[in-house]
This record gives sequence, structure tokens and C-alpha cells, in this order.
Amino acid sequence: MRIEFQVCGRPMTQGSTRVIPLKAKGGGYQVRPDGRPKLIPVHDKGKELKAWRQQVALTAREVYNGPLLLDAVALTLVFERPRPKGHYGTGRNAGKLKASATDHPIQKPDVLKLARAVEDALSGVVWKDDSQVVEETLLKCWGDCYRVSVTIQPLPAASPPASGCSAPASGSTSACPAGERLALRGDGQSPAAPSSDPS
Repeated sequence: MRIEFQVCGRPMTQGSTRVIPLKAKGGGYQVRPDGRPKLIPVHDKGKELKAWRQQVALTAREVYNGPLLLDAVALTLVFERPRPKGHYGTGRNAGKLKASATDHPIQKPDVLKLARAVEDALSGVVWKDDSQVVEETLLKCWGDCYRVSVTIQPLPAASPPASGCSAPASGSTSACPAGERLALRGDGQSPAAPSSDPS
């Protein structure tokens, strides 16, 4: 089974949140018993992000109405965006790409933040939690409009680890070479690298 769909529209990034004091009904701000103000997380583009998530979820439901996936999945997201007008010439060169136009959309937003918003939108819709995504391919490219193409592939329970992964051998506590293992001290910090000086 493979789930595929496209969502048209300008993708929003998950981005970062900030906290602000929670206002009280009669004015001022709500406080905790210890006197500290109550804080709530706020996203920089909360309304736009919520609308984008809803659009992704609605489109996914139109394509997939089965039970929530509970096992590992592979996810591919291709984000497209049109080139800015500044990439094209004017006058006799109208419609022609300038030599300075980049081959790839290296401008913001970051593809990882774009992916996070889609992953969260699909939680509770296609899969139970986005932690089930164990393989992910992310692409950001030029296109004729803003959209994201989504491909979800459930992985068989007996599928081998993804490329680059290797399961520890039976009875082994680590698959890392001995020289690359780092134990944590009791305070959670990595120990200093051992000295190469035999003295």
C-alpha cells in the first residue's frame, strides 16, 4: 500500500514558538500560586500554520480513510515553489532566466521546518505519531506553483534497516566501533576525549 497526494498552496513552516504571559479577564496577567506569571506558547504565524495543517489533513483524508498506521513508515515530501520574478529578464529578455538565477531554491524557508508542519498535520490522520517516520526523503525544487507532493509507504515488519543503519549483533550493547563510543558521566555530559599522550 502506498499513499500519495498533493496539497496546493504555500507551505508553512513549523518554525519556533515563543512564550507570552497569559492575560486575565479583568485585565493584567494570570499568575501561579508562587507569583510567577502563567505563560503560553505562541507560534509566529499561528493562524497561517493552523490553516496549512488543516489543508494537509483534509487532503490526506480524501485519499486515505483507513485505520491509523501504527508501524514504521517511509515518507517522501517534495516542496515546489515558483521562481521569483527577479530570476527573469525584462524587455527583450522577458521570460528568459538570468545567468544569476540559482538552479535550486536555496532561499528560506528551511526544508526541515516545512517537513515538520506536514508530519504534525498527518499525526492522528494517517499515522498515530510522526515518530513512526523512520525513513524520510525531502526535496525542495522550482515548480509552476506552491505545493507539496506527499508519498507515504508503510514498511514491512521484517524490512531491513535503512541504508546506513546496522542493528547491533546479538548480545552486543553497541554497534559503534570501540574507539567511537562515548559514555556519559553521571551529570549527563560527555567525558573529555582521552589523551593520545601515553605519558
